[in-house]
Amino acid sequence: MQEKWGIERGGRGDPYERAYRGLRRDLVTGAVLPGDQIVVIEAAKRLGISPTPVREALAHLAGERLIEDRRRHGYFVPLPSWFDLVELYDLCELHLVAALREAGRSGASAPVGATEVEATSVQMDPLGEKFAAVMCLSRNTRLVLAGCSFIDCLAAARRFQVGIYGEDEALATLSALLSAGDWRQAVAVLCRILRRCRGHAEPVARAMAAAHRARNRADIV
Repeated sequence: MQEKWGIERGGRGDPYERAYRGLRRDLVTGAVLPGDQIVVIEAAKRLGISPTPVREALAHLAGERLIEDRRRHGYFVPLPSWFDLVELYDLCELHLVAALREAGRSGASAPVGATEVEATSVQMDPLGEKFAAVMCLSRNTRLVLAGCSFIDCLAAARRFQVGIYGEDEALATLSALLSAGDWRQAVAVLCRILRRCRGHAEPVARAMAAAHRARNRADIV
């Protein structure tokens, strides 16, 4: 999300950047799903580049915990447990609340939706986009980079959550508070949204695991 992902297949840019952005785009948009293996040769062919920069990008993404490097078995999209999801939402909350509090201290007035991150990122789910907008209120680059990584790690879980429960009704309230620059109330609403996300973690994790098992059975047949 914090990367400029505007490079499509055949576009300009060095091969590593194209591989990194393309693979991260696949993870965030659901082109690859939890539990899926990312085959280097197939990814290189899809992105129109050689396997070497794809391997380098996968190693980088593994370092960010966005994928798993299973030695001698290859690279896989993580299939998180409910406890993993709770931990990730806890980390998201720490970074998002820090960004909102920084905005309150500095009197930030950046309109939501006008940040460089949103302007250059791939299409995300509404909650992910709002989380990205909140992170971009911070002027702390390290905070933004770390926070956006956690947001990206939860992209699949958010899609499954919406599929089961629908969009959180508080999202519209959060959007209005961010547009008005009411950071204090925005913190309270954001924390309520994340508390519900944590409450949904177990059924969401079960749904992702069931979907992965179903794909495996379909592949065997």
